[in-house]
Amino acid sequence: ASSAARASSAARVSSSPDASAAVAIAAAPLPSEYTPAPRAASPSATARAASTAVAEEPLLNPWREYESLRPLGRLGLEKSSLEPFFGSRPWLVASRLYEVAATLRDARVAWDARGSKGSWTSEEALKDADALCASVSSLGPVAIKIGQTLSQRPDLVGREACEALKRLQTGNLPFEDELAFAVMRESYGTTAPIAPGVGVTEENKDMEPIFASISDGPVAAASLGQVYRATLHDGRDVAVKVQRPDALSLLARDAQCFRVAFALRGLYEMLAGTNKSASQKSEEEVRGKQNVGSVIDRVAADISDEIDYLREIEHGKKFRDSLEFLGFVDSPRVVEEASTSRVLVSEWIQGRHLKDLTEDEGLAMARMSVEACTASMLLTGFVHADPHEGNIMFGDDGRVVFLDFGLMTEVEQSIMESFATGIQSVLVEDWRTFADMCVDTGFVTTPIMHRNGVEDVWREIGLDPVTGEDLGLVPFTADVEKEMTDAEGGTARFGAFAHVLNKRISPNWLLFTPPYVLLLIRTFLTLEGIAAQCDPDFNIYRMAAPWAVRRSFSPKTERAVKTFRQTLLTEDNKVQFDRFVELAGGLAAKGDEEGDANSSIATASATANGSTEKKDNPAHASASNAAFRAAVGRLLGSTDGSALRGVLRDFDAADLVDRLCSREARPLRRAAAVAAGGMLFGVSKSKGSDSEAAAASAGGEGEAATATKSMVDHRPESPESRRLAARQAKWNSRVLKLVLKMKLREQIRGGLRGWKALVKLTYLLVRIGTGAVGQG
Repeated sequence: ASSAARASSAARVSSSPDASAAVAIAAAPLPSEYTPAPRAASPSATARAASTAVAEEPLLNPWREYESLRPLGRLGLEKSSLEPFFGSRPWLVASRLYEVAATLRDARVAWDARGSKGSWTSEEALKDADALCASVSSLGPVAIKIGQTLSQRPDLVGREACEALKRLQTGNLPFEDELAFAVMRESYGTTAPIAPGVGVTEENKDMEPIFASISDGPVAAASLGQVYRATLHDGRDVAVKVQRPDALSLLARDAQCFRVAFALRGLYEMLAGTNKSASQKSEEEVRGKQNVGSVIDRVAADISDEIDYLREIEHGKKFRDSLEFLGFVDSPRVVEEASTSRVLVSEWIQGRHLKDLTEDEGLAMARMSVEACTASMLLTGFVHADPHEGNIMFGDDGRVVFLDFGLMTEVEQSIMESFATGIQSVLVEDWRTFADMCVDTGFVTTPIMHRNGVEDVWREIGLDPVTGEDLGLVPFTADVEKEMTDAEGGTARFGAFAHVLNKRISPNWLLFTPPYVLLLIRTFLTLEGIAAQCDPDFNIYRMAAPWAVRRSFSPKTERAVKTFRQTLLTEDNKVQFDRFVELAGGLAAKGDEEGDANSSIATASATANGSTEKKDNPAHASASNAAFRAAVGRLLGSTDGSALRGVLRDFDAADLVDRLCSREARPLRRAAAVAAGGMLFGVSKSKGSDSEAAAASAGGEGEAATATKSMVDHRPESPESRRLAARQAKWNSRVLKLVLKMKLREQIRGGLRGWKALVKLTYLLVRIGTGAVGQG
């Protein structure tokens, strides 16, 4: 921190030395855990020019006219750019519309007529899968991405279709090598051979090849490009991703086709008279700019990032750096000097995809992926929006490796806080808070509109004349509670939430999926599908909960800070006890050696709050506890802990001691005794476990048991994340010691009430200590 900032902080402290120190710590800039990623900046004009101002390759001429859109970046696929472009080329849109309709029709007919093929791995079934994927691939990037998302959702398209569409994740139809080599040469501004013996002609045989070697054909093909394995002249193994020559043309035509289809729909409704109905008019008035057209614009802008590899390089750096604090997230390092806007060269990653993993490895990868994307959505605001199986690997070092950073999405601070609240409300089935989240994030229109059926008109329910609250919240909450409770997996699967809103709630309540959240939905639907393959009982909300709690305890907006304080403290700074037990569970989880204690405290917290939720199996509980320790355990010692430190500075300690001695705190006292016992006797128990493991190993089962155990809460750490954890643990200790010292002095100087609190505290510590000794 600058000297000016430190002086400003010092000027605010009170005259009490303890209070001064506490205030200073509450406001001090502590070790930074993560850096919220700034909005991605466009690559420099110089970089763009360097990758485009080159000799033209004749093989690429069929798509040359679309290149005028590339320098516009995100603007290239907007309506203002495409309307004049296609205004003089209307046949391109018409032919594309016909091509898409005919291909989808033929694919549907062929798939429905396939009959029973027996085993999914049978030759006939595989031919059907190849045919379906070939049809989807032929339609280009947009269709492929839709197919990739559906490949993780057997609940939507059926198991057989999912298995077939999974081939789109890494097995798209490749384009010709000669076209890929032409893109490389044009991007690098050279006519040299691609590698020794590859692309050699009489004219370039004496020129140094671009690469020392390159694979015989692509090793993977994706929606917008394909990947070759190559070797640089310095000996490094690299992956070379080459953009499809027709990628920009397909994206431009598809974006315009969607806009044309939307306009034709509006024209039809106008001619049919439906656009003049009270219902439709009211809906358009309420939605304003929130219509299908705005969705098309947002998706087109997001996908346009994928055809700019220079932007993708920046995305990859931001994503890796923003999640460095986790320690288990990695991404390939890019060879920037060899990369352009259409050719991306990165290190070759040693790892395996989901299909090559054991069940435990797959579940570990799924858990880490969900944690990484949840932390992105709730903390950093920079989320990977395309995490299908082909873009996630289990690295040989045990970390989860994300690939392909073309499609990303950014989340505002206020939305992060609302999502965190929504996740927690689903877990505890607090449907009123969940309904408030739907309004805050824009899923429900303001004002809330209702109708009694699809033939009815939309109506406002009205506002409370005293509070000004929308009266539609109460009946909307009731409907949400009923549908989420009745839905299979309503409190466990994100897909159930999407189904409830889209199919069960929307007929009667005017809803809208905000454009910014479309890619987030894709992200978590895809991750949920991957996790379900490893564990059908995987609860995505439970795995996301620790980071939701972390976000709730580290508010950023003024409104959230005020709400957080009101949640934990009353106006006279007395502790809100039901929330305190949750906080105690988080702060007690400081290290891996305290895993059992943390589980006990978490259980006690649930009991104190009247939770009847069924208990997780040991594997789920262990993984959830490990995530909770990482998310919340060191919050006090991080930059994000300022609001929490402020609460600790101000709370009424005497009142809290009274509550801890009460009957309602009995489960928490019991859990504290178990935790203390675990710390006292954990070493001896650990030694006993080691002896048992050695005996099992002698019987031939130890190695497998150890491997399984290590995968349950598998969380690798990077050197940087370990250093950060050590710094934060140190600050945790300093903050807690200082707060304890300050609160003790407050009681000593607090007269009779303070001395009574000290006596009760002594009694409380004796009770907990006695219980801890009893654990031995």
